[in-house]
Amino acid sequence: MEKMIRITVLIIIIFISSCSRNKHDEKIYYIISESKSNFDNYNPPPPPAFYGRNNFILLDSNRVIYHSKFGYNDCCTPEEIASEPIINLKKSDLKEINNDSIFQFLENVITDTSHAGWHEFVVIKSPLDTIKNPAFLTIMDFLKDKGIKRYEIRKWTKEEEKLLKAVQ
Repeated sequence: MEKMIRITVLIIIIFISSCSRNKHDEKIYYIISESKSNFDNYNPPPPPAFYGRNNFILLDSNRVIYHSKFGYNDCCTPEEIASEPIINLKKSDLKEINNDSIFQFLENVITDTSHAGWHEFVVIKSPLDTIKNPAFLTIMDFLKDKGIKRYEIRKWTKEEEKLLKAVQ
């Protein structure tokens, strides 16, 4: 009987310790589907932004991929506006950034903060609806501190998804 009690206590301790570790790993910084666009106050709102001058793809909880390939739809119909433009993204266009150096990278890449932040356009993307990467807070704090108002938070595009899955 004493042996059974020890085994039960050991199982409970293992269960509790594994639960507490999972809670730490599951910190959520942003949920894309539950957010409103920072362009909601514009009437009419601009067309969806698939690519900006600076694109950050937040993968899992510690990887950031950057590219600066810009693309937009110069079209007229609502169907064309809603379709993702093809920008011919290549592996050589991607740069992986360490989470520890993300702030310095932002300082080096986003330099034009004149005109109240309207020259820079940043798109933050995630393969999932839930962003669990702490770099998200660093990027958002940087944008706020620099007065950059043009940014979008969205899921990655099909072209980015296809390329990143192919190179991983």
